[in-house]
Amino acid sequence: MKRFLCIVCLFIVSFGNVLFGVSKNDIIAALDLSGQPGITLESFCRRVYTTKKYHEDDSYWFDYVDDNDGNPKYSTSSSNCWVVQSSSGDNSKYSTYPIKGESCLRSDLPTGLSSDSDAQEARLVFKVIGPGIFTFFYKTCCEDGDGIQVYVDRDDDFFDANAEFETSGYAEPMEDWSYTDEGESENRAEVTVYGEVPHEIMFVFTKDMPECDADTGNYMADGPEKPVKDDYNGDTEGYNEDLATYNSIMKCFNRVWLDWVKWKPLLSLEIEDFEGCSFDKEGNYLDEACVLLTTNAVDYGYRVRYTVDGSDPTSSSPEYDYGAPYLSFKQSCTLKAAIFADGKMDEEVGVVSMDVSIVASAPTLELDAEKTTGSAVIYRAANTVADNLIVYTTDGSEPTVESAVYDAEKGIVITSECTLTARCVREGVIASSTVSLSVERLPMPTYRLLDADNEHEEVPNGITTGNSLTLKADNSSGILKYGSFEDDISTDYTAPVTIGVGGTLYLRNVELGKLSSEIARVQVRKPDTTVSWGVGDYALEPGWNLVSFPLLLTNESQQKLLRNWKLLRYDSERQCYQCTTMVKPGCAYWLFQKNRGETDGIELSGCMATEAEKCVKGWNLMGPVNGQERLEGKEVWSYSNGTYVPLGSGEKPSLWKGYMVKD
Repeated sequence: MKRFLCIVCLFIVSFGNVLFGVSKNDIIAALDLSGQPGITLESFCRRVYTTKKYHEDDSYWFDYVDDNDGNPKYSTSSSNCWVVQSSSGDNSKYSTYPIKGESCLRSDLPTGLSSDSDAQEARLVFKVIGPGIFTFFYKTCCEDGDGIQVYVDRDDDFFDANAEFETSGYAEPMEDWSYTDEGESENRAEVTVYGEVPHEIMFVFTKDMPECDADTGNYMADGPEKPVKDDYNGDTEGYNEDLATYNSIMKCFNRVWLDWVKWKPLLSLEIEDFEGCSFDKEGNYLDEACVLLTTNAVDYGYRVRYTVDGSDPTSSSPEYDYGAPYLSFKQSCTLKAAIFADGKMDEEVGVVSMDVSIVASAPTLELDAEKTTGSAVIYRAANTVADNLIVYTTDGSEPTVESAVYDAEKGIVITSECTLTARCVREGVIASSTVSLSVERLPMPTYRLLDADNEHEEVPNGITTGNSLTLKADNSSGILKYGSFEDDISTDYTAPVTIGVGGTLYLRNVELGKLSSEIARVQVRKPDTTVSWGVGDYALEPGWNLVSFPLLLTNESQQKLLRNWKLLRYDSERQCYQCTTMVKPGCAYWLFQKNRGETDGIELSGCMATEAEKCVKGWNLMGPVNGQERLEGKEVWSYSNGTYVPLGSGEKPSLWKGYMVKD
């Protein structure tokens, strides 16, 4: 009796820290469960079933003993079931080493407790959330009647439930499990779990009930049969090999090893557009992004967290609220989301991301008809989002944040021809597309001055010897208005207007949304100057002369002049000379005179002009008008006796003389 107690005490001292001291945290660490979302270790235990040997008709067998409810009777404890095996120490008797050199879980179910209480189980119960795949590494060293079973949502408490996985067999010596990072190995098993509720996965190492000899009733020991040398007929090598295998098996008999338990939830997470979003032609969100995070994870108790700054979500990132309809963003961003459980990200699903590009909607431009005048066209701009800033340019360039900012109180005031371009900008979004419109100035009115007594005779310069002229407009742009005063041009032109000598009429074209034309001033005057041209002070040199006429000539004087001389004008556009059909003040003409005094002088009547033709690009033939101090242009040359002479910077051009002018 004393000897038995000593053995028991020695057993407790040697293995107490391992067999009786294993905790749930120890098992979690050994199985690499820590930090995995969706799986928890619920419980672990050892069951010892009560069995009994029966004898009938000279036959013996073992069977379970039922309790009062007809179920197998058993006792439960957490001792003598699971051991954490580390990589340190003497592992030679365990036939395998832990994965990754860390630790694994081992079950040592003792046998031979008594001849009628040998049926046992070492259980691990896991709880998993949602559908997924339960994987683990295993190794067995037990006979076929024993083994590993894995059950999913087992309804009863005994053996008649169908196992999702089961295996048994003797282990062969192996220093370490072989595996890949993807978990591929012949020692790896998986069980697929379906359904959308939490599930219970039970991992069981079963030691079946004892066996006895049916004839004698003697208890039969577990394990393989030990080789007998006499049975090998002198095959010493074969005997030694089989004996070594037997010894290896018996060294770790009735053990299983478990490691690297993984739970891969079959979860999904997607980022998609909300139905109410609007987009531009390039597929960018307009003004606001409305984004949905769709997943089945929340149905199983998981959380979805997200970021908008491009970083991966963490356990402290904002949690997606599935009570709200969607996420709303007013600025472009990179949205990233991930599934979390117990503060850990689900690495299998990983991070899903989406670039959210928001573009501001384009503004609208509308004419302010009430405040627009002929000299200032005013446009009002509007946008759909108050945060958007409207910027604009009037030179045709694309507006930027540096451009003029729209003032809602003043509007956009335009006083000269331009291309108005506007767009909306806002920090953190793409600038809107541009809207443009052209603000034009109407052309000056076109009209004809006709002799009041002869409507077929045109008097283009308004100099007449009669008492009046008739103005007949040929306008096709806008609405023609006229008046007797420059600041009161308000009468619509509907029929020819008579202008008496000494009278002045002001004309302009107007149209809503366009700048009014320049004012055309029409004067009707009698000639106030008469000169004898071609003789005296106005005599011509033999040969070519470059001349000009600072007079608004009467029609009669025009006809006399053109009957007596051929005047050549220079066409700058075509770069050639042509005979003119009308003499204009401010223009110069080439005239060829054969001999002095060849032609008698003629009287030219008209009014001294004060406005000259404008210089165009290139060479021009020009002459001064009354009061003109200098001619426009970069180069001015006079001509006399076949010689060109530059006009000095301080030299005033002479009336009635023509000049070569280059702009």
